[in-house]
Amino acid sequence: MSLPEKANLANNESNRRINAGSSAGNAQDPKYGLLVTLTAKAGKQDQVAAILSNALSVAVRESGTVTWYAYRITNTKFGIFDTFNDEESRSAHLNGDIGKTLAQVSDELLDGALDIQALSIVTSKI
Repeated sequence: MSLPEKANLANNESNRRINAGSSAGNAQDPKYGLLVTLTAKAGKQDQVAAILSNALSVAVRESGTVTWYAYRITNTKFGIFDTFNDEESRSAHLNGDIGKTLAQVSDELLDGALDIQALSIVTSKI
């Protein structure tokens, strides 16, 4: 199953209704997001942290990615939170280099599948 399928992004009507009715923020505020959690296998957490650190330069080059954060929750659990102005940018990001890299290393470095949640931004301060 591809990353976009896991995120269940196709024709997500609830996201569209929430975004259409939002008056918070201004026209430049991102309205779409992704919240991803991943767990490193024991002894692999430094490699996962390094991959996430290196991914920042990729996210910076993505014109549709407004914000991108990688963070550590516990010694082995990590997260990524990123925002986008439109669905096309979110889908492009999921199909981009960061998603491909995580998919390639998941069997070797991750304990279980990525948990990818598509979300709608209600309001933000950037």
